[in-house]
Amino acid sequence: MLQELRLKNFRGFEEHAVPLHPTTLVVGRNNAGKSSLDEALRLLSLVTTRFRALGYHEGPSWGGIPKRDYGVSPSLKGMEINFSTLFHRYGDPPAILEASFSNQTAVRIYIGSEERVHAVIFDAQGHPLRTKAAAIRLELPAVEILPQVGPLDTNETVLSAEYVRRAASSNLASKHFRNQLKVFSDRVAEFRGMVEETWPGLRILDLQAGRGYPGERLYLTVRDKDFAAEVAAMGHGLQMWLQTMWFLARVGHAACVILDEPDVYMHPDLQRRLVRYLRTRHQQSGDRDALDRNDGGSEARRHSRYGSQAKGVAVYQRSSVGSATDRERWKCSQHSARKALGRQKVCARRRKRYWAAFHCSSDAVSEQ
Repeated sequence: MLQELRLKNFRGFEEHAVPLHPTTLVVGRNNAGKSSLDEALRLLSLVTTRFRALGYHEGPSWGGIPKRDYGVSPSLKGMEINFSTLFHRYGDPPAILEASFSNQTAVRIYIGSEERVHAVIFDAQGHPLRTKAAAIRLELPAVEILPQVGPLDTNETVLSAEYVRRAASSNLASKHFRNQLKVFSDRVAEFRGMVEETWPGLRILDLQAGRGYPGERLYLTVRDKDFAAEVAAMGHGLQMWLQTMWFLARVGHAACVILDEPDVYMHPDLQRRLVRYLRTRHQQSGDRDALDRNDGGSEARRHSRYGSQAKGVAVYQRSSVGSATDRERWKCSQHSARKALGRQKVCARRRKRYWAAFHCSSDAVSEQ
């Protein structure tokens, strides 16, 4: 389980620690730093999912990194990181991300200018890994992040398996949805079961790829109750749900699952259903995280969407950056969530009384 993420000299954070729980819902106002946190987690995911396949070398000369800190340098291709604003208040590199896990392993990522990255992986004794053989033996929890979801392409054609695998966690995931089902065919059975369990009446019928040659069109037929059609003809909410379930099926039982704004196009009922399913799934799989990020222009409204219980909801509110310690800058507590829920309930009762009075007065006027 991912227990804490610490950011130093990263975007709007001079130094800040983010404590995480088995289920965490991150809520904050616009420009509060949620996207920066998401970007840091994506960098962490890049390291935890690739560190066993990369070569290890001593610490580089840039950034004041000790030579004894052996590590890896994963490619940032496709990450779309703006390095001109990466360092706190346009300061000097490096930015440092530190992640600690419940099994005492840890990751430290140094980020320099010109897309330079050096990631150090520590074992439970605090020693940095030096070889790929040691990396293979290490049980470092994987961090998986839901790619940005959107409406599916109506005309998706067969792509090479290597390209689909390489772009599986990129922003191209929505464009490659049918291709992923074709390439990761061993995960389709679990995907079907998850869909049928979570969406009553929904069935995945058939994936057609013609002869399977590159360039041939792909068709995925689904049925919702008595209506069957190609998946692109279905509603956007259903498409988002299928992509979210497919992501969860594809990553299997990863130690930490991060859903970045999965509520896009989703009705509040679907949002609540998703949170309930994630909690049940995590309880069954044991030591596992679920982190859900939402925009918070209206925090209380989003809390109410996820149910009446505020447990596991983290409300983040940042004051002026760089003027106080990270504990003072950010307030993260269940108490804040409960207060927000209380305000929402009071507002809802007031609106109900107002509309009741309004309709009564309107009826009286119409009778006259």
